[in-house]
Amino acid sequence: WNEMIQTDVLEVTIPEPEILDSTPGEVYWDNADIRLVLHLDNSNNPVTTAGDSGVEIRDASNIVDSSRTNDLNDCPGTISGRPVGYTDSFYSNREGGDIHMLDIDLQALLDCVHTDGILDSGKLLDDDTEGGLVIYAAVDGPDAAEAQSLYGFRVKNANELQSIESGAATVKGLTLVSDQAAYTWGNFNALNKIPAAILSDAYNALSNSWSDSNTSWSARVPSNTTVNAGILAGSDTTAGTEGSGGQDSGDYNGGLENYPRFHEQWAKSPKKDFNYLGSFVSLGTPRHSSGAWSYGSPQYTAPNRYWGFDTDFNDADNLPPITPRFVYLRQQLFLRDFEQ
Repeated sequence: WNEMIQTDVLEVTIPEPEILDSTPGEVYWDNADIRLVLHLDNSNNPVTTAGDSGVEIRDASNIVDSSRTNDLNDCPGTISGRPVGYTDSFYSNREGGDIHMLDIDLQALLDCVHTDGILDSGKLLDDDTEGGLVIYAAVDGPDAAEAQSLYGFRVKNANELQSIESGAATVKGLTLVSDQAAYTWGNFNALNKIPAAILSDAYNALSNSWSDSNTSWSARVPSNTTVNAGILAGSDTTAGTEGSGGQDSGDYNGGLENYPRFHEQWAKSPKKDFNYLGSFVSLGTPRHSSGAWSYGSPQYTAPNRYWGFDTDFNDADNLPPITPRFVYLRQQLFLRDFEQ
């Protein structure tokens, strides 16, 4: 019998978190269609020599592309009149500090791609080289390598992952990557869903009602919010111990249900919904988002969780751009091999 079985196949492994580093030679940095870098000085203030917003576009060698950076800063948007910018007005009770944030108005950024052609190699919105567009969001600051960096990137105005400019091509798929924490503000990919993913140090979900000005616990009251994306990010351990060894150690990190990090009173009556469709993959303990989990005031209370696996991902054509994947073969039949 010829059973057509391959032996000694390497086991499927989760990528090491270093694959997300903002370093030339790393796959996501090298293959990004645009690299947005919030450049901070030694006091964590934005450097504005290359761009008025403090955000630069860099090439794969990590060199500032001044022409495209100027084009980006000339585009309109909702972040100080631009598609991207810097803020430190978000206070994280979990991390215990203000987050130095690369803010991205995603729709305005896609509009800018259409009008000004700011992607690498002159690519267009509908480029499908890797299944769609890859946006790398980095923070170049003095604490970027620290165990608690207080850095992150945040996307807003992302209910639909398309440009609304007249004549704009259709985005086929979108992957957002960073080696720092990611935050979605409001609905993400809820309208006319496309293959999408977020790859980051940790994932944080802010509702449609979020406001940075609501610094008190009593004011952090959310509204129903929807996120449709595969997410690959770090997740906490229980009592500093992976697996079952941490279950009886007296601390609890929230488990899978706390994989998305919340910052609002979702359980305040009437309890609000967090609708999620995608796939969670853990990279292990976050390298830079080290704030300890705690339930209740002042961190968060839980939403109604309407969560599910996005079965569209069962078709390889629907996977987000350059996300980790594996292929397996299932034996369907045996063939008899006759010899004369």
